[in-house]
Amino acid sequence: MTRVTALIVTRDSERWLPATLASIAGQTRPPDELVAVDDGSTDGTVALLDAAGARVVPATTTSTD
Repeated sequence: MTRVTALIVTRDSERWLPATLASIAGQTRPPDELVAVDDGSTDGTVALLDAAGARVVPATTTSTD
């Protein structure tokens, strides 16, 4: 069976994240994996993602100079 990964990008998204996570979980075919790229949240975003079982990846920037 094909694996499904849901990817979300966040930054200080604590206010909206519960609805987003509920929507992802409520899909006809829930994802096998949830990956979140977080851009330095300072609120409870990362804690919510951890509680949802997401793999949280910190955003990084790369200089092209």
